Amino acid sequence: MSELLKFKSITDSLNSVFRTKTKRAEAIRLYEELKKEFDLKGDNLYSALCSLAISRCEHAKKDYLKEAMTLREAGLNFWRSKFSNKVDLSYPTVSEESTEAISCFLQAAELYLQMNKKIKAMKLYNELAICLKLIGEPREAAFYFRKAAALIQSKNKLSFIQIILESFYCLIDCTDYSKATNTLFYVINFLKRSLTEKNSVAFGLQKYLFEAQLNLLLLNLLQRKISDSKEVLKEINELIQTNFWSESEHTIPANDFYEILSEIVNFVKEREIEELEILAAEIRTELPKESNRIMDLLTQSLKRFLL
Repeated sequence: MSELLKFKSITDSLNSVFRTKTKRAEAIRLYEELKKEFDLKGDNLYSALCSLAISRCEHAKKDYLKEAMTLREAGLNFWRSKFSNKVDLSYPTVSEESTEAISCFLQAAELYLQMNKKIKAMKLYNELAICLKLIGEPREAAFYFRKAAALIQSKNKLSFIQIILESFYCLIDCTDYSKATNTLFYVINFLKRSLTEKNSVAFGLQKYLFEAQLNLLLLNLLQRKISDSKEVLKEINELIQTNFWSESEHTIPANDFYEILSEIVNFVKEREIEELEILAAEIRTELPKESNRIMDLLTQSLKRFLL
């Protein structure tokens, strides 16, 4: 009997399976054996369906921890099925596999939250957000990155910042600059509070504050908020003066870097696109990857404005 016929045979008998604990246990065993066969053949879709069926049996047994674990496994295999399809991922779409994967992850996360296992739920939201980003759904990804960050905030500040910044990057991807700005404000205020604590964690957060202020400056310029940009520039200068700019890690001296940022603000104000592009190229190697992305968006938007 083929694997697909075995799957159909087991599934057809599910009504009787749920009547007794013995039959539920037998169904789980059969599905697990069948799942191994699908895994060996690389058939991710039917492997996912086996995990989904196992999760139903675990739910009937009221073993909610195992139910959550098998739901996650089902979700992962639905994702694998989607990404293994011969499609052009440069034009991603939400497929049926993606919809099922999202449903599995959300059900599993809800179960973990009900069991007060917040870290496990956080990891699921984070995994879900990463997959949503891969299939071209940055707005949805941003939402679940924020949910993941909220669950880790009181446990690990560094992880919180790293995850919430992923949400920020997704908001940039979907051009929701208003929410991206609000996210940066929240990050900056959180970092400022954290840096008052004299410990190694606070020391590790310093570079994130500098980069967040830098991104806020460029994001304000992208939205033509010149006055706000000048206020942020003052804060960046204060950070530079308090050794947030390590000259051993950069080729441009701190004061020169500040002057370049000041000129960038003025060039955007005066709409001097050629001068802006020259300075953007000059400091490209000094900027983090995401700051360069915003800088590119800034120069592109200014070009369009001047056409």
